[in-house]
This record gives sequence, structure tokens and C-alpha cells, in this order.
Amino acid sequence: MIEQYDVAEEFINKGLLSTWLNEALSECESNNNAINRFSAVNLLTTLWALFYDTRGFDDTSNYILATVQRATRTKNKSVNIQTLNLMF
Repeated sequence: MIEQYDVAEEFINKGLLSTWLNEALSECESNNNAINRFSAVNLLTTLWALFYDTRGFDDTSNYILATVQRATRTKNKSVNIQTLNLMF
């Protein structure tokens, strides 16, 4: 458990987590391609599951959840259903 926490801290300190989040959030907010949007939602939910309890991640965690919730209200039904599946 300690090693996993150290890795999480390294991802945060090196800026890798921030880069992944920024890319996924921007892709999730775009309405260009359903496959890309769902991939971004999938990455966001994975990052949230891995890092939600990490120190200093509270605001980002809430923003991720809000973005994923918005993805359930898109016009593309397949993205809606797949996003709902990821949420539960």
C-alpha cells in the first residue's frame, strides 16, 4: 500500500497526472467523436478511482465527477449508456 501511495505522489509531483487529466477533460468536453469522448470518460473514471483519496486531489476529483455526469447527458445514447455503466 505504501508503494502505491508513493507512485501516486510521484505522478502528481512530476505533473503526469495533471497532463492526463487536462487531455481527458478537454476531450470529454468536445463533441467531435463519440469514441474519443467515451475513451476520455473511461480515463477520467480510472484516474478518479486511483487518485480520489490522494492529498490535494479533492477539487479535481469533484470536477471529474461533474464532467462524467455531464457526459451522461449527451445526445449520443451509446456514450450515455457506457458512461452510466462506468459510474456504477
